[in-house]
Amino acid sequence: MKQYQEAGNGIDELLHNVPSARHLALQFKAPSPRQLNVEPYRYGLGEDQNAKLQLLAASRPDSVLYVLPNYNTFTRLHADSPNLDAHTYLLPVAATAGLGCVVGGKSRHRADCWEAPPRAKLHSEPLEALLVSAKQFLTSFSEEHESEPKSALLTNAEMLSWVTQTLRLGDSTPASVGQLLRGFATVCVP
Repeated sequence: MKQYQEAGNGIDELLHNVPSARHLALQFKAPSPRQLNVEPYRYGLGEDQNAKLQLLAASRPDSVLYVLPNYNTFTRLHADSPNLDAHTYLLPVAATAGLGCVVGGKSRHRADCWEAPPRAKLHSEPLEALLVSAKQFLTSFSEEHESEPKSALLTNAEMLSWVTQTLRLGDSTPASVGQLLRGFATVCVP
């Protein structure tokens, strides 16, 4: 969807139409195309977006994740297709809580990511964080929460409250909300 479409027809519609659902919140990021298939893979984490995701992660930190696909060439993407979890890693948004403010007048932090072992170095203030492979996360999440998997996920009320609060913060316009939610998705479990 375009930003203006997302602002009017995206997550807010889902939240109103599936009131008993639970959510795994995912913020997809794209690696920098400057270094092709070379570690570290670099991702930009917008300061404003990160601050808002921190609010969402406050109640259930395991349910709000950055998705970092280490794919920046079609060759690598094609080689792993359809198993794109081979080089996709997850970074809990809660792990970025110590970043503080961006320095140098920029509005984004930088995440440098390595695959072996899976880890990230977060900048503006250097901060080390462990990554988990997408495949490992899905397996371990299912096993850890086998008896009651929904309890670890965000409730619909928590998601709705966050979206409502996010829309009220600052001078929200359809374009700014669309920009904030660009790359944002939830796995909705009814």
